[in-house]
Amino acid sequence: MLILHSLTLKNVAGVDAARIELAERGVSVIYGPNEAGKTTLLKAFETLLRDIKVGSSAKAVQWMYPRQADVSPEISAEMTVGDYELRVTKMYKQRAGQATLQVSAPQVENLTGRQAEERLQEILSEGMDRTLRDALTIRQGESLKTFVAADVDSLAQALEDDDAVDSAPQSADASSELLNRVYKEYKRYFTDGGAESNKGELRTARRAVEEAQEVADVAQQNYAAAQGHIEAIDQLTQSIEEQKANIPAAHQELEKRKLELAEAEAVEQKRQKLEAIARAAESQREVAESRVVARRELIADVGALGEKISELESGLVASRERFDSEQQSAREQAQRREAKMRELDESELLLAVVSGVEEVQERAHQAIAAHRLSVEIAELMEQRAKVKEAVDGNPATPKKLASFRETVAQLRTAERFRDSVATSVHIDGPSGATIGDEAGEDLELAVDGVQIHVTSRRKLSLGEYTVTVTPSQDLSQSETDVQRATKDVDKLCAELGLESPELGPAESKAALREKAAEELQQLQTKLASKVGDRGEENVGTRAEGAAESMARSLDSLQELVTEYDELEVEKPHDLLKHARKLYAVKYTNTDPVERTAAITQLSEESGFDVNAAREEVQRWNAQVKDFVRSLPERDGGMSEVQKKYFSLEAELEQVQASHHSKAETLSIAREDSSDEDLEQEHKVAAEAFGQAKQALEQAEQSGGADSVQLVREKFDGAEARVQQIDNRIQELKLDRAQREGQLERGYGAASEKEEADRELKTQELALQKVQAQAAAAKLLHETIEGARAALRAQYEKPFKQAFESLAGAVFGNGTSFTFGTDLSIEKRVRGGVDIEADALSGGAQEQMMMLARLAVATLVSGGDSVPIFIDDALGFSDPHRMKSMNAVLGRLGRDHQIIVLTCDVDRFDSIAGAAQHSIESVKSV
Repeated sequence: MLILHSLTLKNVAGVDAARIELAERGVSVIYGPNEAGKTTLLKAFETLLRDIKVGSSAKAVQWMYPRQADVSPEISAEMTVGDYELRVTKMYKQRAGQATLQVSAPQVENLTGRQAEERLQEILSEGMDRTLRDALTIRQGESLKTFVAADVDSLAQALEDDDAVDSAPQSADASSELLNRVYKEYKRYFTDGGAESNKGELRTARRAVEEAQEVADVAQQNYAAAQGHIEAIDQLTQSIEEQKANIPAAHQELEKRKLELAEAEAVEQKRQKLEAIARAAESQREVAESRVVARRELIADVGALGEKISELESGLVASRERFDSEQQSAREQAQRREAKMRELDESELLLAVVSGVEEVQERAHQAIAAHRLSVEIAELMEQRAKVKEAVDGNPATPKKLASFRETVAQLRTAERFRDSVATSVHIDGPSGATIGDEAGEDLELAVDGVQIHVTSRRKLSLGEYTVTVTPSQDLSQSETDVQRATKDVDKLCAELGLESPELGPAESKAALREKAAEELQQLQTKLASKVGDRGEENVGTRAEGAAESMARSLDSLQELVTEYDELEVEKPHDLLKHARKLYAVKYTNTDPVERTAAITQLSEESGFDVNAAREEVQRWNAQVKDFVRSLPERDGGMSEVQKKYFSLEAELEQVQASHHSKAETLSIAREDSSDEDLEQEHKVAAEAFGQAKQALEQAEQSGGADSVQLVREKFDGAEARVQQIDNRIQELKLDRAQREGQLERGYGAASEKEEADRELKTQELALQKVQAQAAAAKLLHETIEGARAALRAQYEKPFKQAFESLAGAVFGNGTSFTFGTDLSIEKRVRGGVDIEADALSGGAQEQMMMLARLAVATLVSGGDSVPIFIDDALGFSDPHRMKSMNAVLGRLGRDHQIIVLTCDVDRFDSIAGAAQHSIESVKSV
């Protein structure tokens, strides 16, 4: 049994100080906003009960240390644990914490330090079931799987005591100790699921065998490697001797090839000398031949150039005649071109004037349309503002109306509930008589008397008599509910501007607001279609911009007319008259709107056809362009005849200069060497080359062109063979040395192999022993667990009755449940339909989880009870289920100590007789 009388905190997490005093039985609700310190109370109490040294720096106590100050957390509590009445205080500080324990009954004890901590754990172990305390601590959002009723030791003992009719009494502690020892022995080898434990003795022994096997395998490999090294050393020594035997023959062959190479190189030197003489003779022949060829080509060039000069002089005379004739025709054509180009300039400018007139007229139409649109949009914006004002001034929004309906319904429900549970008192007497009422205004009797409903102790004065009416139970909470609902209704009436809480006026207001909102939406849509994506704020400026754009077009038109006047045309086109009238409007009308209207009127009444003028000017412009295109093209100012003449003239000059240059070169060359001397020099050089070439061919035939290369390759091969034999001997010696070193490092491999084999045998025998022990522990554990499962099946009936008696108030009396062998909830059965527990909503699962824990509390009563903590649970429950859960908690509060921690006090405000404490009042100590 554990009863908490008071709990005091100092400097714990974010709580500077707090104290709560609790009744031995009943419900205490501690409420406040999130992160205000409610859960800190529960965590502090749980930490106080745990066997954690006050000087510890473990993570389990670090959460208590405040971050903003260097202070030490302190927790104290006054409790009754079994037969012990005590007060414990713990101040936590790393390596310097303090603990005190004061026991006032059954005998006085005063302990401090570690003795106080150890004595507290002894008292808790003796007088409190820790599994029951854990089971009756309910936290928000816990699932059904977090709680197994059959694991509560006190529940098992209570049910065994109820059902043990013929069996002899048995000590729960002794039974639990035996089960713990069996379970502890089982856990030495296996996990809860029956698999080998990674850290268990069976797995450790198996690993030891595996490690010994690995060591034995390595030793075997080392032994085999040493034997391989010995064989390899013998083979390498034999190979070295074989290679040494080949050295004399290789050196003899190298000397032979060396002599052959010297003879071949002497023959090669003689051949190379003859080859150099032949190359020199060939070079002299090629020089003489090139000089003869150059002389012949020069003579031919001088003759050809003379013939070309005669040809060009004849062609130049005829080209000159055509050149003079063309010059006269070109002068006449230039005069006609100049006249047409002036016409082209005038027609191009008139086309620009036509476009300017059209642009002015188009901009005038745009300005009028923009002005009309701005007026229309301004009217729509004014209408929208009025309708929006009506919508904003009406508070009857759909959300507000729905809240009003709900609040009125809650008021009616609260009144009906109050009237249904209250004590009804009917008083008759003389009509008009007055009865004094201590709870409010005096009551006046009607013809048929007066009917009053009493929910709490109430005094009525009847003349000289005073009548006190006291209901069988305090139902003042129902009156408080009515007052709270009335206050909410009055607040909404004020917000909606209603004189009374009637739905009719509220709905009429909402209908007017909805109609105005629809009209506002229609105006908004119409405005959006008019405004487009240009923005309402730009509506006025768009009309001004259109008028300014038209004014700029008038300025551009005036500039075009001025440019046309500068052409000094003898007879201007009629288009110019109309253009001058248009831009004259700018100076006679200063108002943009009037100016726009005047231009539009002038365009409509003048009778001038702008389109006809454009077509006329375009035809004239096309005719002029056709004439200009028909004129012959000029390439840089020269015709083909001119190009031909100048080209012939330039070519003749170049040919004459080239002829003169080459003739002079030929004359100078002949002075140095005549044509006959060059021919004779070429003949002599050719004969000398033939003689040198013949001598070289004879030398190559006698010595062999490839003999030197072949002999050199043979010598290189003999030299490489000697080197290869030496390299192989060195590599074989290096391999032998490496093998000898490896063999030396593997010294003792045979003894290591024998030692590893002995260790493997020892570990295999040890594994067989552990396997036998593990099999026995597993058999004993499975036998006991089977017996416990059979025994737990006997617990189901009383637990099912206790659970369903509580669940009937929440899920309905027609609802039943099925349980597993560990008393876990598997299904809910209602109306013949089975639903798996984990398929129900989160709220329903949370309710069943709490009811299962409370059922345990009802079965474990009397000396084994502990406080029931509910930490912000039932957050997913609807109001109807919450009222039922409150009724269940109120019923259990008669026999148990229940402590509710919540951020929503309204969720637990219908628990009869509950004491409510705000977290701020708990912290104001």
